[in-house]
Amino acid sequence: MTDAEPAQTVAPLSLPARMLGVITSPSATFANVAAYPKWFGVLAISLLVLAAANYVFLSTPIGQQASLDQQVTQIEGFGQTVDDAMYEQLKGRMKYTAAISAVAILVASPVITVVFAAVSRAKLAWHIGSTSASSSRISFQVRPPSELRATVRRFGPR
Repeated sequence: MTDAEPAQTVAPLSLPARMLGVITSPSATFANVAAYPKWFGVLAISLLVLAAANYVFLSTPIGQQASLDQQVTQIEGFGQTVDDAMYEQLKGRMKYTAAISAVAILVASPVITVVFAAVSRAKLAWHIGSTSASSSRISFQVRPPSELRATVRRFGPR
């Protein structure tokens, strides 16, 4: 297929279809996502599942003990010693660890994702050599450049 050929008209996949399609038919799903980039739903569901799983694990005695052991190991790794008083203080905070971890995932992950996307987009625009104002502006609706769309059409599903 060449760039001059018109692209096939395909309807955008639903959120569940895209999430399942990444596993069952990644090439077709990627082509659809490149044509219709919608990222918020997948990010939101992924973060909710991750935060819930982390919360459930850290709510168990095994998860709390694992978290406590990791904190002690990190503190000792920095050259400090953990005495009994500090250990009890850390242990007392374990009842809040699950909630703090879930909130941190829900707050920090979108911020990190947006920063990573902005840096990646800026690097891609610089690499392609684009100087247009619209491609150097960072927006929350990230659409792949025409070169990437052409690559998807060229190497995507047939």
